[in-house]
Amino acid sequence: MTDNKTILITGANSGVGYAMCKFFTHHGYNVIGVSKRTNNLQKLALPALCYYKLDIRRKDDIINVVNRITEIHTIDVLINSAAVFE
Repeated sequence: MTDNKTILITGANSGVGYAMCKFFTHHGYNVIGVSKRTNNLQKLALPALCYYKLDIRRKDDIINVVNRITEIHTIDVLINSAAVFE
């Protein structure tokens, strides 16, 4: 039983992060996906999924998005799946 647990997943727009968003929402969790791009998350349109645009390379972005998220949600699990490529 998920007991309405909320999972925050970074790098949620593609790859492993995207797959985890789909998996956990389909298994009854509330999921918050954050990613530099959100086009794939928008296409999912799942009621248990919300998403925020976030560039993890920018400290100001992190602070702003975390503040917005924590005003609304309580995070039970954090999964860091974001990557930075140069």
